[in-house]
Amino acid sequence: SGFRNAILRFPGRRLTIVVLTNRSSGEPLAIAERIADRLLFR
Repeated sequence: SGFRNAILRFPGRRLTIVVLTNRSSGEPLAIAERIADRLLFR
C-alpha cells in the first residue's frame, strides 16, 4: 500500500503525463498539473 499515481492525457496536443509515487502522502495529481501547465501554457 502507499502507491499513488496520476495520468493526464491531452490527445489533441499529443501529450501524456504520468506521475508515479511510492508514498501515500504524495500529491501526484498536483505535480502532473504543474507539469502540464508549464508545457502547455508557457
